[in-house]
This record gives sequence, structure tokens and C-alpha cells, in this order.
Amino acid sequence: AVGAVQLLLLATALGIIFRTLRSRIGPLEAVAAALLPLALPASRAALLGGMESALLMLLVVLLWNRWLALESKEPGRARDVLLPGALGAALLLARLEAVAFPLAAVLLLLRRRATPRVLAALAGPPALAGLAFIVWNRTAFGTLLPVSAEVKFYLAAGRSLCTRLWVLTDMPWTGQDLVCWIFGAPNLSRLPPAGLALYGALITGLLLLLAVNRRRFASDGSATGGDFVLLGSALMIAADKLPLMEMEVWYRTPVILSSSIVCAALLRGRPKLSAAVIVLFAASGALRVPAGVAAARSNPSSYAPYRLQAAEWIGRNTPPGARIGSWNAGMLGYFSGRSVVNLDGLVNDRSYFERVIRRGELEGYLSAEGIDWLADQACGPDPSPLAYLRRTGSERLMREFDLAAALFNPASRDGCPGYAIWQRRDRRSWFAPGTVGIMSPEHGPPGRSAAN
Repeated sequence: AVGAVQLLLLATALGIIFRTLRSRIGPLEAVAAALLPLALPASRAALLGGMESALLMLLVVLLWNRWLALESKEPGRARDVLLPGALGAALLLARLEAVAFPLAAVLLLLRRRATPRVLAALAGPPALAGLAFIVWNRTAFGTLLPVSAEVKFYLAAGRSLCTRLWVLTDMPWTGQDLVCWIFGAPNLSRLPPAGLALYGALITGLLLLLAVNRRRFASDGSATGGDFVLLGSALMIAADKLPLMEMEVWYRTPVILSSSIVCAALLRGRPKLSAAVIVLFAASGALRVPAGVAAARSNPSSYAPYRLQAAEWIGRNTPPGARIGSWNAGMLGYFSGRSVVNLDGLVNDRSYFERVIRRGELEGYLSAEGIDWLADQACGPDPSPLAYLRRTGSERLMREFDLAAALFNPASRDGCPGYAIWQRRDRRSWFAPGTVGIMSPEHGPPGRSAAN
């Protein structure tokens, strides 16, 4: 159901991209620009991964469409910007840092010397939505921002200067993805010297291309609303990179849309090249669907089957009132049928943030909340929760938890992927005996079990 909703939102967004660009750059060029988001390597995970990205994509595209309509007029009437203002408010409620796009619209209207009344009509709805959001959070949860934002700000503030500089250089764009894919590296820091050289050559080539074609690109970018999209995207990425030091895959919506608009600007007036690009993009998108399905069914590095097995184990071996703590709690919370408390602080309350994230009192928090089980991703037959406990300086809790179940891939050298459940020692007599299960590489049920 979630996948169907995301596909509908994304298809609507791509349709609007095509209809908006068709009269501006030509039909073939518009088709190519609309297909690009389906062909980019990270687009499936970014836009169809279960997060808010497809909704964000649609809202940004709608605001971009209205911005282009607004640019064709003199910005003299406040009612002309009320709809863009409402879309800006919806963007903020979809993702807080997406307020960058209505901010970009305000900045660009300032350049056109719009009247204060027009600027107020554009900025008013996002400002009111933001104020209402802050008041609600403060009233309901005791924080001005969501707890996840409070935690991210706090953790980012403790990072070293070297880490901060590295995060700023690690940009989420297609060229980086391709180079990392060629060399089998998860990120730039793991690239070999040859990979770094290729990446440097790619950056240099793109900068030279933009320098040589800067006048054409500036003209075509204005025709496609590229100034608005690129400025909004830059501001949104900066909001993630600078204060939060975060750039998860589902944060890439502005990068994907910017790539589409840049593609439109470069292809304008080149129908033959656009036709070849359409074939390339369509083939890439068509091949990735069956490849993605096959990888999801047979990917030996996927943790998903082990999470499901762990959820089933918890449902069978713990009483209905059991409470489980987990640092990556999503799927376990959905399928275990038990109360699962997220322990990384991002999906929790202010008490957890103050008590555990700030003061490192995980032991007292677990006791107060009645959490007698821990569960999370772990590898091998004898996994430890030490790496998770170390995040809050709670290594001493190791002695209080025993391994209850380990589900992992015995065919791999390190027993990864896998999942483990640990039980608090002084509560062991309350529940059924634990088992240690070993999953086969085919992700079947545990091949054997033994009393723990």
C-alpha cells in the first residue's frame, strides 16, 4: 500500500515535469527530463523507500510549476502568490528543511523588487505553518523542534572538525554514486587512489563544461526555472549538511529534481540527442525494475529476512506485555506484536533525550520503562550489543544481558547479515527459555537451535 501511494505521487510529479517543460523546451526534451529521476542510481531508494520523499518531490514540482507561471507576470498582486505560499507551507510540514524552497522564491522575488505585500503573501503561509508546528511540539512534547532534530543537533555539535569537513565534501549526486559503484566502495572515503583520480577528473570535466557553456546554461536554466530549483536545493542541502551533518539517501529529493532540471536545460533545442537520451533512460529504468526485484529476493547482504525472523521469534517467545528496546526499531516494531522502544533517540520523547542522550543514563531508563529485552542487527553466532551500548557510554550494561537468540547467515565469513535478541539476566525466569537459531543462506527458518 505504501509503495502504491509513493508510485502515484511520483508518477504525478513526473507528469507535471513533462507538461511544464513541453512548451518551454520541446516534447522530446521534456520527456527526457521527466524520465531522468527513474534512471538515476539512487532514485529508487530515495523516492520509493517508505519515507516522505515522493510527497516532497510532488510538492516541490508543484511549487516550481507555479513559480514559472509567476515569473511570466509582474509580481504586483498578492493573490498571485497565495497558492505558492500554501504549497510552501505544505512543504515545510512534509520536511522542515524544505522551507528552503519558499525561501528561495522570496529571495528571487526580492531580486525582482516585489512589493512587501506580495512578499508577505508568499512567506506568510510557511511562517504560520512553522509557528503552529513549533507551538504544537512545545505543547505536546516539550520541545520546539521534533525530538529527532534535537538529538541530531546535539550529536552533530560533538563531532570533530575533521569529520565536519569530510561531511561537507561528501555530496549526494549521481557522479559520486557511479564512481563508488565502479570501484565497489560505499563512499568516497573508501575509494582507492584510482577512484579518487576518476572522481576528480569527473568534477573537473563538469566544471569546464559549465564554464564553456555558462551563457547557454544561464539562458536555458532561466527558461526552465533552474534558478529557483537550484537555489532551493542548495539551501535545503546546506540545512542538512551544516547544522545536522546528515545526508541520508531519502534526503536526495532536491538533488534528483535539480538533475532533471539541469538535464532539461542542457537538452533544450537538441531533439535528436534528446531522443537518444530517452532510449537510454527508458532502458535503464526498465532494467532496474526486474533487477531490483531479483536483488530484493536473493540479496545475501539484506538484513530484512533476519529482522522478520527476529520479530517472529519475539512473538513466540515473549509474553504480550514484553517491552523490547532496539536502536533500529522500525520493522521489528511493525511485525513483532510487542511494544518496541526506539533507543537511538530519534523516535522517542524528551525524557529519553535528556536522560540518555545527554546524561548517558540508559540503565535507569530501561528499568523505569520496564524494558527487559534488546534486539537489533548483529552478526555471527555470539553477537554482542556492545557497539550499541557504547553510543551512550553504557558498556557496563553488557553484564546484565544474555544472548537469547541469534539469527544469521552461516554461509558468510563474518556471519553477516544477522539479527540478535538479548534478555536481561535478572528477568530470565519470567519468560520462556531462549534459543539460538542459525538461518540458511536461502533465508529459511532457523536450521538448528540450542538452549542458551
